[in-house]
Amino acid sequence: MLSLDNPDQIYTFSAEQQQLVRAIGQQAAIAIDNARLYQRAEAERRRAEHLIDRARAIYQVALTVNSGEELSDVLEVATSNLVGGLNADGGAIVLLEGNSLQLVCQSNLQQDSANTQARPVLSDLSHW
Repeated sequence: MLSLDNPDQIYTFSAEQQQLVRAIGQQAAIAIDNARLYQRAEAERRRAEHLIDRARAIYQVALTVNSGEELSDVLEVATSNLVGGLNADGGAIVLLEGNSLQLVCQSNLQQDSANTQARPVLSDLSHW
């Protein structure tokens, strides 16, 4: 909605002035619609980039698996891609052996030497 007013006096706008106001109003409406379309396009572009990044990560892990690399290398690539894809500070893959956990692979985690030697028992871990 576009409104014109001159509160100090009673005034009737001419046909030419009204036509100008309509033209300006139509251009403003088009600009608003274009801005909304641009915002939607940007959101879709970001979504597409995110999907492409996910596909690249999956491809990289699959390529490592199919190239016959060692399991440790595959897990390292998988962990790295998960950490990057989730914007996490770090991540780890652990193997459950019986009732204990063994650290198999980690990425970007601070590692203290005392903790890496220990094999925590499941019953000792906190439950979420």
